[in-house]
Amino acid sequence: MKYKVGDSVRVRKDLQVGECYGDLRICEYENEIIDTIGKIFTINKCDSSDDTYKLGTHWYSEEMLEDVVVENKTQPKVKLENLSQIEMLISMLENPKRKAYVINDNENDVSEHLEFRNGKLHWVRSNDVIGNKFVVCDYNSINDKALFYRIVEPKPEPIIEYDFKDAFKALLEGDDIQSVQTNEIYHYVQDLQNLDSEEIKGKWFIIK
Repeated sequence: MKYKVGDSVRVRKDLQVGECYGDLRICEYENEIIDTIGKIFTINKCDSSDDTYKLGTHWYSEEMLEDVVVENKTQPKVKLENLSQIEMLISMLENPKRKAYVINDNENDVSEHLEFRNGKLHWVRSNDVIGNKFVVCDYNSINDKALFYRIVEPKPEPIIEYDFKDAFKALLEGDDIQSVQTNEIYHYVQDLQNLDSEEIKGKWFIIK
């Protein structure tokens, strides 16, 4: 399936009454569907058996939908290179998972960097005297000799897939779960009544 639950899609503007799109035909009496032409919706359910998607209270075939392209002109690009000390500190406070590498005369020198540990900014630097082990020091206790800093964004956390047993346990504890096979999201135990055996054998996401 091209889309998944949570994706934003547009009902195609060029849909015609009486025409078939996939296995679905738009009938002239389906005013509620006709009124949605050209509008943007968030997918709340998917059916992989016939590649259809539920938008609001109605079902649409994949051929009836199109991608939504959103241009974000207000979000400034994050500056990551050659930051001053003030710029570095602001960037680190915006996202404490970032690391700031020191750029001195040798731009390839990445032997020391700054990172937050236990809510406090620290130097982390290698020390050849003790065999390249990392030494953690309080940032405020070090003389700042850096000219500029380079920010490194944190790596995205890996997406973990669970067996149904673990997913079901999480559902009982109040989390939502999503089937990897169908992209269907389940909020309550009673929603699982129509699961087939293949979906139960498959992998699941736990949504915190």
